[in-house]
Amino acid sequence: MADWEFLYNNINGVHYFDIVNQFLSLGVKKENIKLLNYFTDEVKTMKDIINKSEVVFFTGGSAELSMKRILEKELLPEIKKRNIIIGSSAGAMIQLKEYFGSPDDEYPEFKYFEGLGLINDNFSIEVHYCSTKSQDESIEKVLKKGAKTVYGISNSGALIYKDNQVTVFGDVTIFN
Repeated sequence: MADWEFLYNNINGVHYFDIVNQFLSLGVKKENIKLLNYFTDEVKTMKDIINKSEVVFFTGGSAELSMKRILEKELLPEIKKRNIIIGSSAGAMIQLKEYFGSPDDEYPEFKYFEGLGLINDNFSIEVHYCSTKSQDESIEKVLKKGAKTVYGISNSGALIYKDNQVTVFGDVTIFN
C-alpha cells in the first residue's frame, strides 16, 4: 500500500500528475479522473467506477502483478465492456491474449505470459524498444512461433488498435 501511495496519491504521487495531465490536456475534467486503489477500494466500488467510465487506463509497472490483481478482483468482465482501453508499457502488454518478456532487469529470461485477451489479433509488442540484442532475439522467437507482426514501440512511440487495424505513431519499428 505504501508503494501505491508513493506512486499515485493525488498530492505528490510520483506518477499521478504524469497520468492525470495526459487526460487534462485532452479536456477531461480532473473530477472525472478516478484512480483505483487495489489496497483500499472495495471491489463493488471498483466495478462501479469502471462501469461508469468511458476510458480505462492501465499503468505500467509489473504486468504479472497487474494481471493477478485484475483477475483476483474479478474486474475483467467490466473492463471488457469499455470501448476505449489505453495502456502504458505493461498496461499495453497485458491487453494481448499472450505477451512476452525479453531478458532485462525485470525478466531474467525470455518468457511468455497469458494476457487479458482484450486484443486477440495475431501480433505482439515489445515495449521500451531500443534495439538491444535481447529484444531483437526475443522478437525473432515470437515471429518464429507464428506472430505475423511484432511492433517494437519505443518510449516515444504508440499504436492504436481499432476494428482489427493497427495504426502506429512516432518511433515504432515493425517486424514481420
